[in-house]
Amino acid sequence: MKARNLKIGYYLAFSLCFIQLLFFLIAPFGGPLLIVDTIRDGLFAGGRQEYISVISKRFGISVYNINILNQLVALVYFSSIILGSLTSVFDKMKMKSKFRISLYCFLISLAILLMGKFLNQFY
Repeated sequence: MKARNLKIGYYLAFSLCFIQLLFFLIAPFGGPLLIVDTIRDGLFAGGRQEYISVISKRFGISVYNINILNQLVALVYFSSIILGSLTSVFDKMKMKSKFRISLYCFLISLAILLMGKFLNQFY
């Protein structure tokens, strides 16, 4: 890839991760505690046990395991958008590496958000 395309792709992926992070940090009643609460309660269902119990019955997995999986997904989501946003701090890193990290972080966060949309739509 050309250097110009790498920069454009990097800035696009970085800005999309940063916008997602800013949404959680600046949203009303947001901030770092919102991120911690979301990880504790889980990204999907927001602590609403009726959704979790429906998915539990559907797939035959215990509610406890689904809650742990939900918390793990939230941790991966927030880790990816924070890492994608922090790539701008790594000055000595090559642009190709910064591009790959920020792109992968954005794709992970996008996949998790789309997975949530899918779960809310069909379950």
